[in-house]
Amino acid sequence: MFMIMLLLISTSIVGQTQFVSNSPVRIGFGIAFHDLYEWQYLSYEAPSFYLPIDFGKYLIEPSISHERSRKSTIDYREETERVTILGLGVFVKKNYEKSYVYAGSRIGYGTSSYSYQYMESSLHDRSLKESVSFIAPTIGGQYFFSSHFSLGGEGGVRFDQIFIGNDTNGKISTYKNEKVQMRIILRFIL
Repeated sequence: MFMIMLLLISTSIVGQTQFVSNSPVRIGFGIAFHDLYEWQYLSYEAPSFYLPIDFGKYLIEPSISHERSRKSTIDYREETERVTILGLGVFVKKNYEKSYVYAGSRIGYGTSSYSYQYMESSLHDRSLKESVSFIAPTIGGQYFFSSHFSLGGEGGVRFDQIFIGNDTNGKISTYKNEKVQMRIILRFIL
């Protein structure tokens, strides 16, 4: 429902003039701000960094996310978690004077590993590895509050294929996941 409303609003903005750019190709840097509840283990939502490449009517946006944490717990256990995601967004966009709207898809691949080791004994040590591939039809918009900085938002539905392997007992599980994703993106474009 949200995506339909966003699409209707974005296509109804017809009174603005075309966005003016001195260069046919513009490159920049971006960072996405996710909901705080998504920054947790197995969510594959570490902070995302983008490299937007703007071709005027098209936007290509490689991305990377990485998170690593290590902590010691009360029961003399050391836990290590690592999440890395590589992605690519490909979009068609409509330019306006100080803004643009876009629609397309994000695809990507990510890995996650989690392990804990007891400091007293290795008898109960465990590790878990996951990988995910995903596709996410996405729509969004950006507003330029200066000639180089923009703030925008995007929404989409992400379809995941997740593989979970346990090094301790060798079991592998597979499952699929679907979720609506919303994010705020700050971009700097040269």
